Amino acid sequence: MNDLNNEFVKGFYLELVKNKEQCKSKILELEIEIGKLKEKIAQYDNQLIKHSERTVFKPDYYIEENSELWEIRTDIENLKTSTHDSSKRTEELTRLLLEEENYQKQKESYFEDENKRKKLNMRNIFSKKTYKDSAKK
Repeated sequence: MNDLNNEFVKGFYLELVKNKEQCKSKILELEIEIGKLKEKIAQYDNQLIKHSERTVFKPDYYIEENSELWEIRTDIENLKTSTHDSSKRTEELTRLLLEEENYQKQKESYFEDENKRKKLNMRNIFSKKTYKDSAKK
């Protein structure tokens, strides 16, 4: 009976060691997979950065927008931490949030107008080419 218990314990121990080794190898595989995924994420981040750098902005508008938006957001943060009367603070915060929202809308409409202008330009270029092609015939 004692020998059977010893055999059982040995078998159980060997099974545990085997499972432990399998778990270690699985962990290594997963760490390798995580490393590959992190590399892919870094590549996608780089692509996004490159794409955003290629995106054409009107420089003056972009610089002006950032400074004004920065001022608005700084005012909002200062207001959140100030100790003024809460009703005045709420009123001022609402005003600044509306100002920020209006600024974002202006920015969006500017880029929409730019896109429309570019599309119209492309249509004009295409129609001129087709007009020239039909005139040649």
